[in-house]
Amino acid sequence: MEDEYEQKALTEQTGELEPAVLSEPAVSPEPGVQNRGGKGKKIFAIIAAISLTLALFALITAVVLVNIERKPFYNFQKSDLYFVKDDGALLIVTGSGTIKKIDLDDCEDFEYTAVKDYSGQRAVIHITRKITVFPLKTDQMLFMFDGRSVKEIVRSQMSIPFVFLSPDGQSAIYINDRLYFYYGGRSTLLAEDDRGIIPSAIDNEGNIGYVISDGKTALSYYYDGTQTLPLGDSNVLFLSTKGNLLYLTRQNEKQNSVSIDVQKGMDKSTRIKLYDNISFTVYMNYDATQALITGSKGTVFSKNGGEPVKVSDHELSPIIPVPREELDKDVIASQRFSDLESAFFAERSSGSIVSIKGGKRKVIATNIKREAFNDCHLSDDGKRIWYVVGQTLYYVDPNEENPEQRILAYTEKMDKWIVSSDAKTVFSADYYMNVYAHAEGSETTAKIFTGKGDYRTIFKMQYFRDKLYFIHDGKLYSSNGGNAVNVANAPEDITGIECSRHLMIIKTKGGGLFFSTNGKSFKKIK
Repeated sequence: MEDEYEQKALTEQTGELEPAVLSEPAVSPEPGVQNRGGKGKKIFAIIAAISLTLALFALITAVVLVNIERKPFYNFQKSDLYFVKDDGALLIVTGSGTIKKIDLDDCEDFEYTAVKDYSGQRAVIHITRKITVFPLKTDQMLFMFDGRSVKEIVRSQMSIPFVFLSPDGQSAIYINDRLYFYYGGRSTLLAEDDRGIIPSAIDNEGNIGYVISDGKTALSYYYDGTQTLPLGDSNVLFLSTKGNLLYLTRQNEKQNSVSIDVQKGMDKSTRIKLYDNISFTVYMNYDATQALITGSKGTVFSKNGGEPVKVSDHELSPIIPVPREELDKDVIASQRFSDLESAFFAERSSGSIVSIKGGKRKVIATNIKREAFNDCHLSDDGKRIWYVVGQTLYYVDPNEENPEQRILAYTEKMDKWIVSSDAKTVFSADYYMNVYAHAEGSETTAKIFTGKGDYRTIFKMQYFRDKLYFIHDGKLYSSNGGNAVNVANAPEDITGIECSRHLMIIKTKGGGLFFSTNGKSFKKIK
């Protein structure tokens, strides 16, 4: 799934460690909320620290947001970033095969988190460095990685609780006592108010929804780059990428519920109520021009800020590709499909798989047991949805005029199993580490590898670059459905393997780390 912010694949394929550019960050302490010199400059619309933001809202505002979930559609087609803690440095490995280094002056005691942009190739990195020599102190540092180079944003001994990254990975908003905007190598102070500022949403044009609290009262605002709009009892939950749609929440105390509304820019007369319930989940497309709100009252759909259309009497949840192994648990990313009307949904209460094409519910498959949706996924190419009922793996082609439920494989003898990214092959392993390939719709299986030993043998199945990869006796094997073969150039004494769509990380005895972007050639990280 591509979008306008999809970065072209980087051609740089070096394994050399290049130090980050650690120049002193320029800061422009301009008072008040400033026009940031380019309203067209794009800033990330969905905050990455979603759960933390909602928790803080619940503490400082009268609006109860704990009953609202805002969830992106995860798009696993993007490239990856992998971070490695080294002695006195943080190493960045990209899905294009580049290694960069952030030198931390021989400091071994540090922690980090990173927020990726939508392309998955750039990130803003927050590092907390503890200095153990006298005088004791803690350094807070922010770095921007744009896919090619690393630049320091700020270094401070004050807390940095919020960091939001733009879609193009070139700008960020962060809090370091006050709210700052980073772009073009400079940080600009957005507000001089001494009270606590918590941003709630940022769009691609530099427009901001935020809350100012003095600990007793909390006031919400929307800033469009030139003027500020007080929002009264409402808070900004989302902004569309061009700032012309505001999705607002407010608490209805009499009804003991929370509503979500939409309005066009500063014009309050265009405000429309989309949903009102005790709790609900909000899904957005990439640019937040489409909203799907779902809960116990059913599901509604709104496009371009228009009136909500009820698309289902049931609660829906999106069907997504298999979430492959996460390469780094400290990397936060929010990625969404570009079009909600091209997505597919599980309608658990009716036992159906549906779409909302044209704003209307279309049934793809039905009579599915509820537990089947616990393992229900979309193939990477969007041409198959597969799910498990009992011990049988079924699939449907959601693009057929009249989708037919077909058998993909039987799972009763599979101790471990994994489905290929195109949902046409099922690989499995038994207790003795024998590996099998299951042909589509067949009751028979093909043995593609004869294992040695038992469950104590190091073994882990991963699907990467249209092939199965697994470890056996410290060696790496692969299969495209035929007999498994030893990967010739892989390192020896392998103890672990982690894969996502574009990056494979190999761990070896003694702490060695290697990476590969094609599953054929490997470069040493450390």
